[in-house]
Amino acid sequence: MNHFYRKRNYNPASWVKNDEKADCFYAYVEKLSDGSYYCGSTRDLKLRVIEHRDGQTKSTAGKNPKLKYFEIWKTRKEAEDREKYLRDLDKKNHREFLRIIIRWQEIACKVDYEI
Repeated sequence: MNHFYRKRNYNPASWVKNDEKADCFYAYVEKLSDGSYYCGSTRDLKLRVIEHRDGQTKSTAGKNPKLKYFEIWKTRKEAEDREKYLRDLDKKNHREFLRIIIRWQEIACKVDYEI
């Protein structure tokens, strides 16, 4: 996940530390072409989705990631905590994990938004 890249001095543009300038942070879920899910967090969701799409993220490269879910948080810590919660939920209670995503998608379909 995101900590993997920071430990190896990988600094995608979406993770450059300018937290004081960020209005919000995101926890998000992408579905991969192998049927698995990737949970992440970032301060620039649009840029991070592009990085995943363009293969700049090792764990999603070549797996055609599709954004399925996101939440907005006030601090990086809140977003990272929620990322961990979602990742753990996917492993421990996959049915509940999917229910959260499906419920959010049903609401999102009723709202016109662009990332």
